[in-house]
Amino acid sequence: MARNKSPQARSTRSSKKPRSRRESAVGPCGLRFAIEIEETDDPHFYGVVVPDILGCTTTGRSIEHAIAKARDAIDLHLKYLAEEGLPIPRPRRPVEIRIIARRVGAAA
Repeated sequence: MARNKSPQARSTRSSKKPRSRRESAVGPCGLRFAIEIEETDDPHFYGVVVPDILGCTTTGRSIEHAIAKARDAIDLHLKYLAEEGLPIPRPRRPVEIRIIARRVGAAA
């Protein structure tokens, strides 16, 4: 015969779902993927590349703006991949923000 437990006798475990390893691996500025910020000839313009997500790029007017836009670009890119049923890439590099200085004498 099964007994119904009273509310006081129920488990005190939290009903919150445990976070996955991927959700808890958040790096600087809330990023989950490494980003590379590239300086350009214009001191008020930066290019951003997400090396672990093919085709995920953006730009920013400052380093802070570039980081914020990178977060948005990553979210949008991953949502698109999920909607299309395509595989979601896993981060292969440590989560970091890498700033690449403009090469002097490089062709534009």
